[in-house]
Amino acid sequence: MSAIISTASWGDLMESCLSHDECTLDLFEGLKTLENGIYHNEERNRLRLSSECQIPTPIIEAFKNNNVISIGVFESINRVSFAIGDKLYLWNYISEKRWNSITNIGSQITCVGVIKAKSEIFVKEIEYVLIIATKTDIILTALEFANDQIDNDMKGHETKFKISINETETVKKIIGNNNGRIFIGFENGNVSEFKYWNENSWFGTTNISKCELISLTSPLSSSLSSSLSTLSYKMLDYVGHKLLPTNLLKSSYRHKPICDLIINENINNDKWLF
Repeated sequence: MSAIISTASWGDLMESCLSHDECTLDLFEGLKTLENGIYHNEERNRLRLSSECQIPTPIIEAFKNNNVISIGVFESINRVSFAIGDKLYLWNYISEKRWNSITNIGSQITCVGVIKAKSEIFVKEIEYVLIIATKTDIILTALEFANDQIDNDMKGHETKFKISINETETVKKIIGNNNGRIFIGFENGNVSEFKYWNENSWFGTTNISKCELISLTSPLSSSLSSSLSTLSYKMLDYVGHKLLPTNLLKSSYRHKPICDLIINENINNDKWLF
């Protein structure tokens, strides 16, 4: 880089800086070309149908009777979920004839998630839990598979892990990590953690099932700092080209709708919630 003489005018100084910038290597120069290549499909289909799966007739019939339908895919258990009004269908797309239904929910379903079960809460046969969010409640159901094989028959076990929510707070996303922690994303931009555990009774003869919903984004919540420091989770938002902790953002953040939530447990051996 050439030296700048102190007696130079501002105009000379500006021209010197511009000349230096023009000489700087453009890292993207090698990616550009003046030639336009021609892509040849060779008269072949770019998409190929490998197989077809026939959705069971009872589920198809349920479509016809309700306009409120949401569909999700859970690869961890080889199931597709069909939330139709206040009914939930889980279809095994590997063993196409196997499907389950839950019809006693009682309120319109807004979101469904399948999360790893906490080993200290359930018996060893329960490896996954089903989280059902409705207009009024968040419900946890334990899932059991015959012979511990996910493609075999599945059975849902009702639990006492259930919590009421405000009807104005619609759940849009449910995710979890490998340790069984459950995070709930609401349409209004808030994110909460659904915690559940067992407590011994006073006499130690029975377990009492308890659960709570802890807000991670509410400015009035004191659980944010303790959750981030003790459990090493960070709530982040993308602002410009930087990732900032949620508690540093403006209060208007909580009014932005949740589109998606992602957990990455491999960033510097830490756990991040995006």
